[in-house]
Amino acid sequence: MSRADNVAYGLNNVLKKCDGIRAVFEPGAIDVAYPFNGKTVYNVGDSLYYADLTDSLPSATLIGNLAGQDINKQSFALRDDSLLVASGGHLQKVDATWNMATDSGSPYCDRAFIDNGRIMVALTSDAGGTDSDYLYWASIGDDTVWDLTPQPEND
Repeated sequence: MSRADNVAYGLNNVLKKCDGIRAVFEPGAIDVAYPFNGKTVYNVGDSLYYADLTDSLPSATLIGNLAGQDINKQSFALRDDSLLVASGGHLQKVDATWNMATDSGSPYCDRAFIDNGRIMVALTSDAGGTDSDYLYWASIGDDTVWDLTPQPEND
């Protein structure tokens, strides 16, 4: 990203809103924004959008709806030429042509990151549900195959 007004990098290179000198873009209440594919990806409620904030009059383009209910607590991770989105439901993937797909075989998650080439997801304990406090890895070479056996069995 060459220019960003009214945002600052937070944890895991996620852009967060901050007070600025002028409003650059007013799409609504942006919760989290992330740079991807030369644009800025962000959510407003349960809808995911992208926009080029370097345009003099940026316009929002809808990518799709988030799978999870925890839209205020989501994370993004880059994987090859895709953006992974964890929002409390199944993991979602946005490709370079702005198509969004949901991996219905993944565990529910609100955290996603890459470690040694493998996708790792987690659902934090305050998100509730039976999958809380567990970390899951996707298979090596096939990120649609998950071992959903919690380790350890008794938390």
